[in-house]
Formats: sequence, C-alpha cells, structure tokens
Amino acid sequence: MASDGAAGDAAQALRRSEERYRSLFASIDDGFCICEILVDERGEPRDYRFVEVNPTFEAHTGLRDAAGRTALELVPGLERHWIDVYAEVARTGRPVRFEQGSDAMRRWFDVNAFRVGDPAERLVGILFKDVSERRRAELDLRESESRFRELADGAPIFVWMADADARLTYVNRTAVDFLGLPPATLGGRGWEAVVHPDDAPRLHAAHAAAVRDRGPYAIEVRYRRAASGAYEWHLVQGVPRRVGGAFAGMMGTAANIHDRKLAEDALRAADRRKDEFLATLAHELRNPLAPLRNGLAVLRLAGGLPEPLDAARAMMERQLAQMVRLIDDLLDVSRISLGKIALRRERVALAEVVAQAVETSRPALDAARHAVVVDAGAAPVVVDADATRLVQVFANLLNNAAKFTDPGGHVSVRVRREGGEAVVSVRDDGVGMDADELGRVFDLFAQADASPSRERGGLGIGLSLVRGIVELHGGRVEASSAGRGRGSEFVVRLPAVGAPAPTPSLREPAATLAEQRVMVVDDSRDAAESLAIMLRLMGHDARCAFDAVAALALGDAFAPRVVVLDLGMPRVSGLDAARAIRSRPWGRDATLVALTGWGQDEDRRRTAAAGFDAHLVKPVDVEALAALLARLPADPT
Repeated sequence: MASDGAAGDAAQALRRSEERYRSLFASIDDGFCICEILVDERGEPRDYRFVEVNPTFEAHTGLRDAAGRTALELVPGLERHWIDVYAEVARTGRPVRFEQGSDAMRRWFDVNAFRVGDPAERLVGILFKDVSERRRAELDLRESESRFRELADGAPIFVWMADADARLTYVNRTAVDFLGLPPATLGGRGWEAVVHPDDAPRLHAAHAAAVRDRGPYAIEVRYRRAASGAYEWHLVQGVPRRVGGAFAGMMGTAANIHDRKLAEDALRAADRRKDEFLATLAHELRNPLAPLRNGLAVLRLAGGLPEPLDAARAMMERQLAQMVRLIDDLLDVSRISLGKIALRRERVALAEVVAQAVETSRPALDAARHAVVVDAGAAPVVVDADATRLVQVFANLLNNAAKFTDPGGHVSVRVRREGGEAVVSVRDDGVGMDADELGRVFDLFAQADASPSRERGGLGIGLSLVRGIVELHGGRVEASSAGRGRGSEFVVRLPAVGAPAPTPSLREPAATLAEQRVMVVDDSRDAAESLAIMLRLMGHDARCAFDAVAALALGDAFAPRVVVLDLGMPRVSGLDAARAIRSRPWGRDATLVALTGWGQDEDRRRTAAAGFDAHLVKPVDVEALAALLARLPADPT
C-alpha cells in the first residue's frame, strides 16, 4: 500500500511539473518550438518534425496544428539549408543564433537554436523573437541616409556633420570638390587646413558655444577654393543633431556668399566715395558762395540803397540762404546714413521750436502768399531733443508744404500731447499725393512731382532728412493724403517728457559789438576782402592776408586779437598756419577761427586739435560771426 501511495504522489508531482511547464511554454512571448531531427537509413538528416509549439509560434509563422507534422509537410518549398542547420545543432550540441527574414516582406526574426535532452533523441529547441520593427527602423534609416546623401551630394552648398569636439563626421560632395580634399582628410579636424587662419578661432568659438548651449549658430568665414587657392566667403550655419533624443553633435550647411560679400564691399566703397564726393562738392560750392554772402551782407550793413536795389539784395540773400540750406541738407542725409550725427539734447518746448521753424520758412511761405495758422495748445508740450535739429525737421516740412501748395493756399501747424507722445502735424491744402507716392515719399532722392515739367521738383532729400532726424530722436513720421488735389498731412511723433524746463530762447541774443583787431586769411581774394569789408562795417579793424607766410608777417606788425583763417590754402595749410601762429607771442592769446567749406564732425575735431577756438562753415553766417566776436573781451589797446 505504501508503495502505491508513493507512486501516486510521484504521479501527482509529475502532473504539477507538467502543468507548470505547459503554462510557461504557452506564456512565452517569443515563438518557441521543439523539433525532432529525422534521418534516413544512412543517418543523414532528411526533415524535422515539430514536437511541441507554443501559441506565439503559430501566431508568428501562421502555421496551424504544426505539432506532430514535419517542416517539409507544412512548407513544401523549405530550403535544405534549415534542415542541415538544426541537424548540426542536434549533433554537436553547439547553439546557433542568426536573423531570418525577408526585406521584401519586411519581416525578420532573431532565432536561437539549441539542443534539448539526450543527443540520441535528436531534439532541438528553437526560440525566435520578432525583430521586424527594429529591422524596419534600420532599413528606413538606411534608406533615409541614402536619400539624405543623394540630396546632400547634389546640393550646391556644403552639408556637414560634426561631433561635440568639432570633428567632422560627414561632408557632402560639394564640399569635397570645392576644397579639393578627400573625405578622409576632411574628417576629424581636417577642415582646419582649408579655413582662413583669421577665421578659424571665431568658427571654433561659435561651434563651442553652440555645443555648450545646445543651440544654433551662424557665422561668416572664408574657405580656400582648391582650383584657385583663393579664399571665398561662406555663411556657416549649424544646429544641434540628436540621435534617439540624445545630443550627438552639430550639423549644418555652408553657403557660398562670396559674390554677395564682394557686392557689399563694392557698395560700401561706393558709399564712401559718395560721401567723399558730397563733402568735396559742398566745399567747392561753399567757397564761391562765401564772397557772395559777404557782399550781400556788406550791402545790407552799408544801407542807403534805393528800394528796388534793396529788394533785389533781399531776394538774393533769400535765394543764397536756400542754396546753403540745400548743401547742408545733402550733407546731413549722408551723415545720418553713416551714424555720424550726434544730438545735443536738452528739454525744449515744441511751441518754441515750431515758432523758430515758421520764422525760418517764412520767406518761402510769404513768397507763395500762404496763410499760416499755428496752434500750439494751452499746455506746453516738452521733448528731450536737439532743438536745432527739430527746427530743421519742421522747417523742411513747412518748405515742402509751401512748395506743393498753389499760391494763396493754407498751411496749418498743430502741437499736442497724446499719452506719452508729443505730436506735431503740418497740414496743407496743396496738390496732395496718391498711394504710390505716399509709399516712397520719405525715400532719398524720391520726387513727389511726377509732372513732365518738374516745376515743383527738388533734390528729393528734405523728407528723407526729416525721417532720419526724427528716428534719431526715437520718434517716427507719417504722411497721409486723401489723394491728388486734396492736400497732405505730415505727423511727427516724439517721446514726450514730463514738465517743461525753463529754456533760453533758441535765438542768440543781439550782439553788442566791441571793436576787435581782426586778420582775415584766405587765398581767395574775393572771399577775404568781402569779409574784411563786412567786418569794418560792423566796427572792427580788419585786414587781409592771402597766404600763410603773408599772414605771419602781417600778424607780427598788426598783432590781431582775432584771426579768421581759411583751411584750404596752397603750400601751407590753415592747420599748419594755426600752429605757426600759436608759436608767435601775439598768437598765443589770439582767438583763432577756422573758416572752411569743410563742416563735418571730423573736420571740427581736426581744427580743435590744431588749436582753433571756433569753426565756421562757408559761407559764413553774419549773425553767427557777430555773436562770436561779441563774446570776446574788448581789445585793450
């Protein structure tokens, strides 16, 4: 009885073990089967029979009721190769692992085959895992990389990849052909041999910063073209590259921008030549204008002219002032484009600025018999600005209104505050503008007058200058018009400040002249003698010299208190003459005034460095010169 009980316990344990095995066998996620190798009478493998299969096996292979059936029965076209592989595992006991599948079917398995039990049983266990998704991803990646390389090699720009240490891992055919180096040379840090030595440190720094910040970068550098040995400019752009979400370095492009850079350099050179031309033109125009203005000032100071002649003199003064203004505007436009205008800011009331602008434009407004209305409002509107430049802005707008309004028209100026902005509008009832003209009215050299006669045309610089000065103040200017024949309005908006500050009048106080001994030195006899005559009529003792050597001799005898000195004299320039004058006893305390057609900021810095006390631009403004002399102490002798 005891033996029967032991046998029952053993059978029960065996059943439990069998159940656990079956449960484990059925629950494996991977396909699994046990096969028996079948041999012929000579002991050679001829087929194999599926002894056991799990559900995943059937799901992966699509073979139903495989247990007990042979491979050739289930798959008549099965290759002999697989029978030999599994027979060898059963014979030697050495496991094998391989991938089996089809690129065409896009399905693959990772197969592990191993012997099971006693060698004489010729049993093989086969465990296979579906790796189709991974293989499809790898295949897609290879196809993507292939397409990328085809596209990159056909691109007209460099395409590159680099690791975090700036070692190239890929460059396209365009880069290889341009640089003339094989890909193996360009890999790693081979690119350093073909980048301009001056640009390599900048490129390194930009790449390192992008790697550190995991961000993009763009930089212009020069690469050497193999065919010519010359360096050509490229725009290098890089972005972070990630593989599986992890940072793997940088990738990007390098586009050849050499022609663009050459064009930019040519434009800059042309711009410099333009500025040099404008400065020279202004100088050459101012020189002949100087004696004209001096002569007209002499006629005004002398007085006693018959009314028709005095009216002609006043007309010539107005037209001469217009010519000087045009020259100044032309130079100011150039200086604004180069960023060479420095504003002298102070708190100013816009009402005073507008009043000065109206007075400046009064000759043009009166000549056209326009009615002018100014509404400055009850409360003062204050800005932090360069008052002189703002007068220039509003005078240009008023002159523009005067020009483009038929005689007897109406011009209105309104000053107000809107929130944090100071707003000045200049409105007229003149010829107006259409939409196309409004779009380009502030462009340099734009012509608002499209009529064949161009009777109202000008240089096309005034409104461009207005916009430049307003923008320098942090403001903006807008133009509007209801159309042709319906007038125009220009609105200037500037940042307003809180409260008005007591500011002096924009005009110089009337000069109380004290007699001075003045020496005028200019190689232009007309300019020197006309200025000396004007000074004598103002009550000064004025004498002339026409070159630097004569000036030193005259100065030794005359001992002038003021020397008005032209800069552009032959043989000895005015700058050198000033230094020589300062070396004389009488010249140490004399007031030296530079009088020149050159009026840019660098010209003023040069004269100050040479020892000049003041810098006046030809043709000299009589009131400015009178005010300068009035500020000097009286001559004690």
